[in-house]
Amino acid sequence: MSVCWLLGGLLLASSSDSSGPIRNRARDLVAPGASMIQTAWSKSSRIIADLRYRPVDTSPVEQLEEELAHWRRAALAMQIREARLREDLERLQTDVNVTASESLTILSVVPARVLGGDRDRLIEWSTSLLNRGTHDGLAVGDFVLGDDGLLIDQGETSGVEADLLVRAGRQAVGRISSVGRWTSTVQPVTDPGFRGAAQLVRRLSEGTVFGAEGVLTGDGEGGCLLQFVSATAPVAVGDLVYSPVLRSPGGVPLHYGTVVRAELATGASHWVIEVDPAISLAEGLPGHVEVLTEHLRAERLAAVPSRPQP
Repeated sequence: MSVCWLLGGLLLASSSDSSGPIRNRARDLVAPGASMIQTAWSKSSRIIADLRYRPVDTSPVEQLEEELAHWRRAALAMQIREARLREDLERLQTDVNVTASESLTILSVVPARVLGGDRDRLIEWSTSLLNRGTHDGLAVGDFVLGDDGLLIDQGETSGVEADLLVRAGRQAVGRISSVGRWTSTVQPVTDPGFRGAAQLVRRLSEGTVFGAEGVLTGDGEGGCLLQFVSATAPVAVGDLVYSPVLRSPGGVPLHYGTVVRAELATGASHWVIEVDPAISLAEGLPGHVEVLTEHLRAERLAAVPSRPQP
């Protein structure tokens, strides 16, 4: 350090003509070190700049969320428009006095009484009464296995068949799972083996909006699940679940329940929807139910000309 100070003083005190070569040599001597220091300083500056906090750009995510909300609003608007067009069509048909032709089938209702007023009473009936007999090959001493479901006092003699829907008022109870001569067993909508076509329905101030369709299943714990509803369909807690109009007996939809949970996982293709059933067997069994059956109209069949015998 002292030598450097001494050389610097001599260069300052000496004339410019004599100190020029010395300055050039000194500059050449320190040039490599200065270049290394400058390079190290620029690299360290870039590293420090990279290590500084930079806010994450969330604009693409926010843009996608806005687009998703926009298309959901558009889908809901289209459903509202469909409901209004349906109302306009019904009004125009009334004004034009269009006469609808009779359906090929006719809906009939078989009233039935549930054997047992509560769960304990049902178990008592089930252990003492079966909907099978000697006609089905049963004999004294045969073993009896338990079965879940409701027992009603209508069977084959009343025209009851398997897979027919059972209702209490306008609310779905289940479907006929097995039929005996005098009694039948009903599989509730909350049973894990129950399967039925269902549709979301939303009531708005503009009118009733019919939403996406799915498959209603029981969860085995007193509730239901609505499966196979596309992720693009609008779903919200409080939506009603009915049987589809076009696939309901007599065109009268049955009320399955109300949506109590609707979640859509990231990247999922279908909603996870939990439904609170309209009739909860845990709160008590209905005293009376109705079995819905459809038959061909006799007058329509009579109008068909018979084929000539060969």
